[in-house]
Amino acid sequence: METLWLRPLTLEDLDTIYAWSQDDEFCLSNGWSLGLSHQKIKVWWMALLKTPSTVMVRQGIMHGGQLVGFVELSHINPVLQTASFGIAIGARDLWGQGLGTQAGRLMIQHGFQEMNLRQIRAEVHRPNVRSLALMKKLGFRKTGILKEHEVYRGQLSDVVLFALDRPDPDCCVDQ
Repeated sequence: METLWLRPLTLEDLDTIYAWSQDDEFCLSNGWSLGLSHQKIKVWWMALLKTPSTVMVRQGIMHGGQLVGFVELSHINPVLQTASFGIAIGARDLWGQGLGTQAGRLMIQHGFQEMNLRQIRAEVHRPNVRSLALMKKLGFRKTGILKEHEVYRGQLSDVVLFALDRPDPDCCVDQ
C-alpha cells in the first residue's frame, strides 16, 4: 500500500474541498449540507483554518501526492485530556481501501503522544456501517447509544458513542 501522511490544511485546498462538497453521497455521509456555493464553502473553510489548535486539530490526508481527505481531533478538553475524533475520505473511489484506518491511526498516535490526551471519543450514526467498522478497526470500544438523537440521511437516527483510552505503558510489563 502506498504511503499516506498527514499535513496541515491550507487555503490552497479549497478547490478540492469544494469538489467533495459537490458529491451528494459524500455530503450525506458526512453531514454536510447539499448544494453549497463555492463562496459559502470558502467562508466556512477560511473560518476552519483560523480555528485555534487548542480547540481543534484537523489534518489533511495525503496519498499519492494528493489531498484525499481529512482527520481531526475536536472539542479538545485540556483539563480532562479528551478530544473527539472525526474523519472523512473525500473521493468516493478511494472509500473502502483502508486509507481511513491508516489516517485514523496516525491521528490517534498524535493525540496520545503529542497532545497527551487520556481519551479520544467518537460518535457514529448507527446506519453508517463503514464508520462503525472503522471504529472497531481503530480499537475504539462502544460506550453507549443516544436513541433517535440526530437526523442522518433524512431520518432520525441513533448515535453510537465510542471511546479509546491511551494505552497504559505499565500495563502488560512482566513483573
